[in-house]
Amino acid sequence: MEYEKLGADQLLSADVLDAVYSEPDEITRTFEIVKLRKRASELKVTTALNTLLKVYDRELKRIEKENQVIDVEYRSADDNVTQFGDKYPAMRCGSWIADKNGVRVHTNKGDDVACYCPILPVQTLRNVVTGKVKTRLAYFSRNKWIEFVVEKGVISSNSRIVALADYGVPVTTENARNLVKYLSDVENMNLEQIPIGKSTSKMGWQERDSSFPEFFPYTDSLIFDGGMEFKESYEALTPSGDRDVWFDAVKNVRRTRRIEPLFFLAASLASPLLEILGVLSFCVNLWGETEGGKTVTSKLAASVWANPAKGKYMGDFCATETWIEIKQDFLNNLPLILDDSATVKDKLNFDMTSFVYNRCKEKGKGRSNKSLGIREETTWRQVIIMNGEQPVIFENMQGGAVNRTLDLTAGYSKIYADPRRLCEIIDRNYGFAGREFIDIIRSLGTDKIREIFNRQLDRVRSLDKMDKQSASLACVLTADEIAAEYLFSDGIRIDLNEAAKVLCDKSFVSENERCYNYIIEQAAVYGDKFKPMAKSSDGSEDVYKNECWGCFEDDHIIIIRSVFEKLCTKGGFSAKKFLDWAKKNEKIWLSDKGEPTRPKRIGSMPKPTRCVFLLMPEDSEAGSEDMPF
Repeated sequence: MEYEKLGADQLLSADVLDAVYSEPDEITRTFEIVKLRKRASELKVTTALNTLLKVYDRELKRIEKENQVIDVEYRSADDNVTQFGDKYPAMRCGSWIADKNGVRVHTNKGDDVACYCPILPVQTLRNVVTGKVKTRLAYFSRNKWIEFVVEKGVISSNSRIVALADYGVPVTTENARNLVKYLSDVENMNLEQIPIGKSTSKMGWQERDSSFPEFFPYTDSLIFDGGMEFKESYEALTPSGDRDVWFDAVKNVRRTRRIEPLFFLAASLASPLLEILGVLSFCVNLWGETEGGKTVTSKLAASVWANPAKGKYMGDFCATETWIEIKQDFLNNLPLILDDSATVKDKLNFDMTSFVYNRCKEKGKGRSNKSLGIREETTWRQVIIMNGEQPVIFENMQGGAVNRTLDLTAGYSKIYADPRRLCEIIDRNYGFAGREFIDIIRSLGTDKIREIFNRQLDRVRSLDKMDKQSASLACVLTADEIAAEYLFSDGIRIDLNEAAKVLCDKSFVSENERCYNYIIEQAAVYGDKFKPMAKSSDGSEDVYKNECWGCFEDDHIIIIRSVFEKLCTKGGFSAKKFLDWAKKNEKIWLSDKGEPTRPKRIGSMPKPTRCVFLLMPEDSEAGSEDMPF
């Protein structure tokens, strides 16, 4: 077109602009626009032309966008395919009409709607752990495609498919049946076209039957199928920020050689090693005074793998038992990190012994599903990292829970010189060390890791502590050695003498030993209930102050049976279990029939009563004169 002959009105006319924008070749169209701008400059109407060109550009983009969803050319049912544009390949859909206006089918009574927006299955996922099949759906809403993963059973049920409304799909009980039928038809008609992928909903080691399984999420061969409810937790595992900034900050912390951050970093890294080494799940607890840096230490341990913010990776003790169990199943081989046990210290019915058992038993409660079948059990194997103002291990805690816990005492000085600055760094930079550590242990191989573990276990066993605690500490020290040598390359390691303070003596772990000591202590505290205050007026009976619990006789403490049972209950021990142990270990004087109680008349009692004859401990190092009885 000869633009130099056009006047201003002709140049800015719709005929000219339509002719330019109808040019299919983008290069030719650009040359024409350049000529237009040159003539507009000569006529001094450049501003007006630019305004019109913007309008035409915007309209062209709108038309192109609409054309992404191609208008339907209705064909026979056998030839029908989805007409959703170029984002996903067209799929056979039988008698369904699937276009930009949604999905529907012609009937004698008019169109029957399956969905008011474009929707189709785009991938089939088979879980490598459970073997269950899920489907990745895609639907078009508000000018964009949205994908999500849903259980196969959901899209196969008229009643359950309405749950897709929570994901934004316009489905109700009215169109649920049609949507189920449409999705089923598309899947079955395109089995060869819909790709199949391997998936998982659990972090950590996958497909355990292989020699060295892959570790999710650090593999591209698996897809996460956990659904929207785990979306935030899964996204928290995505590394963010600057890798070098995190490592520099953590190395500065390690140079202080404070055991608290060194131990928690090693405990966090040790979690994936449990599966390799066959070590059972255990708890690590840091306790001490408030504002000492316990929460910062937990956040530091969390930042190894993920976003350490609460609600992202870290949890707290206020969560329900079911929530924690599901979280453990999701994390699987990654550490569970809970902040501040003080929040449940005074909570009604909270029992730390049961809490430790439940966290370390490596599977959840058996439950039935809505159809009264058996729901798949939650499972895990991991390190549970906690902190609080008090130790987890206490005097009357059951031995099994004690054996599953490493209680680390925080020092009385603050752990970090500038905890606020450290938190700012790890809140913005996280998730790098975990991936690198997994790469390291994969390159080392199981034989090398077991070699390191066995060496550390020999060192810990030389301290003559309980085997389970020793194995747990050896696992932490194994992770610490690998981290010091290969991850941080700083040679800074946990001192064994300091680490040994988390171990309990065998006598403490023995619940019956602790019960024995507890009864002896109670007899000392309430000695006036075992010693008569005076003789009766005629000198025939002993008179006790308040009430009588028993008496001392030679080398035995004689305790009325009912009193003994109450003392055991008060201390959280089983009287029956203790008496069985005491019988085998000759801590009690048995009756002639071998029973754990004997008859004894005490004080003013008219008749003998059944009593426990408990053997007193041997004289202490200070001498028998220091014994309270």
